Amino acid sequence: PSYVYIADAVHFSVFLIGKDEPEQAWQLLKRFSNFDDLHQKILLTIPEPPKRPKKTFFKMKKQSDLEQRKIDLENYCNALLSREDLFKNEFVQQFFEIPKHMAEYAVKTQIPLLKIDNETLNAPVSHIIFHNNGLIVIVTNNTESAISDANQSTSILRLIEISHGFCTDAQLKFSTSWSISCPELISCVESSEALNCIIFGSVGGKFYVVKLQKTNEILESSTGIKIHTGEIKKLCIQNTESYVISIGVDKRLVGASLEGKMLFCTKLGEHILSAMCVIEEKQQIYVGNIKGCLLYTSPSPRDLSTSRMPSSA
Repeated sequence: PSYVYIADAVHFSVFLIGKDEPEQAWQLLKRFSNFDDLHQKILLTIPEPPKRPKKTFFKMKKQSDLEQRKIDLENYCNALLSREDLFKNEFVQQFFEIPKHMAEYAVKTQIPLLKIDNETLNAPVSHIIFHNNGLIVIVTNNTESAISDANQSTSILRLIEISHGFCTDAQLKFSTSWSISCPELISCVESSEALNCIIFGSVGGKFYVVKLQKTNEILESSTGIKIHTGEIKKLCIQNTESYVISIGVDKRLVGASLEGKMLFCTKLGEHILSAMCVIEEKQQIYVGNIKGCLLYTSPSPRDLSTSRMPSSA
């Protein structure tokens, strides 16, 4: 690569030539931060990629430093493109625009499938969320029993750990001992990386808390805590003060501690609440209902003397 200044920022010019057809050539302009982003993406799929040129804390101004970085980047690019596994990597291909300029060398992207046999799950999957440290939470609801007898409805929450961002069967770690059975159907699931826990609400108006160890194994799980008279439509965790915020078909916005102590309970209008978004930094909660109305509380539902409960937006 060579380098040029654009808007007072250094851009490195990368000139690529087709291996077998020299007439296939093109040029790219990239900043060093672009190379750094590429390297971080490659690390998700390839454990030992070539070493990336060292980062500096200060902006390079000396020509000698820029010349050295140019050499280092050229060596890095050559190392990426000379290894077959890296050349076929989708992030490398996108970065160097290989599919655009060399269609015959473009590698079709194959989305890896995370498959668990049906006998293991034994029920339809209703919710999937991603938790800290590469943990996938899968919820299966036994809908057949729900149709025949609502009192016999059950759900199972399973924790699946993956070792890399792109997983294959060989990299998959699954343990049925990381399963939690819920005596009623689960209606919503959320996780908190800050508190390292998972919460889920039920059609019966209860919420459950699953606390995890750093190794992602279950530390403890609570029994259902009743906070709504009907199905919980949406819930989340307020991380800084460690409490649950939820809305339900009973048209109420509820806040409760993880131990179940009620902090606030406010009815919002005459229509069933269907969606909620919490902006923790601004202490704001936005709630939508089935009639298309947007409501909000500000600055915090815990301070009812200063909150507007609700206000139309």
